[in-house]
Amino acid sequence: MEKVWHYTTVSKFQAILNNSIVKDESNSPKLSNFIFWASDICAMNDPTEYQYGYYLFVNELLPQIEKKIGIKDRSLKLSQVWRNYEQTKSNPQKWHKFLINDNFEKHQTPFIISFSKQRDFLPMWNTYASSGNGIALGFNNYEWRFTPKTESDYDVEVFSKLHAKDVDYGEYGELPYKVILDLYKRYYEKVSSINEKQERFNYMVQQLSTLSVIASPYIKHKAYQYEEESRLIKFKKDAKDVKYRCNANGNVIPYIEIPIKKEYLVEIIIGPCANDELVYRTLKPELLQLGIDIPIEKSEVPYRIY
Repeated sequence: MEKVWHYTTVSKFQAILNNSIVKDESNSPKLSNFIFWASDICAMNDPTEYQYGYYLFVNELLPQIEKKIGIKDRSLKLSQVWRNYEQTKSNPQKWHKFLINDNFEKHQTPFIISFSKQRDFLPMWNTYASSGNGIALGFNNYEWRFTPKTESDYDVEVFSKLHAKDVDYGEYGELPYKVILDLYKRYYEKVSSINEKQERFNYMVQQLSTLSVIASPYIKHKAYQYEEESRLIKFKKDAKDVKYRCNANGNVIPYIEIPIKKEYLVEIIIGPCANDELVYRTLKPELLQLGIDIPIEKSEVPYRIY
């Protein structure tokens, strides 16, 4: 059974539990879903998030698709939209940044929960689990991990539903290419019929924004390849559902709440530097009370902090 791992601190997991527990008719604690906080992609620890994927999307993926479709008219190419119009062609870089910032401010960028395919992995303990003092939550992602089996599974309606998908590093994989190709064909059919120049420009910018939001979150810089990340992504959410929290560094992070079935949690590993007996004695009875009887084991990584 393939699993993915969410490295975190004990206090954050306790906060997840507290946020997830409801009272039944007898006033006893009950938990059906873990309520996770999915953070805005532009607030992640990698400062190039979304931007890195966006530039590859515009400069590499879109030109490939435009060539495949056979678009000859430069004025209709989304990859050239900032270079085609008087108000933007003098500084395309400025408008790249404008679109990214505009999506972020309007909460049109994706919200993400990160998992790793790496089990009990020292770099993940150090980066995401309080330097080895935290825990790793092991999830069976068979049901909610996106594994396309037929051509129809690449359709955008399927692709846009809540799911987990593996991240590509340094280049786009097959899935975003097929989805963007399908959407680009729909765009091209419509844009060809728009004659008024400003109307066409507005439509192209809107389409570039939509496609970039779909494609960009699944590509990261190669420096993060060791994480073997699988992301649970929510693409669209009403602004009223966006909440805010402060992280450990005092930065404000936009987030939305996403439920994950408690049955998907199948194992917990206690970090190599944590007091495993204390963590076990704390978590085990609390989880049993909530109907969660899973193995809780100590990390096998030989590591300590002086």
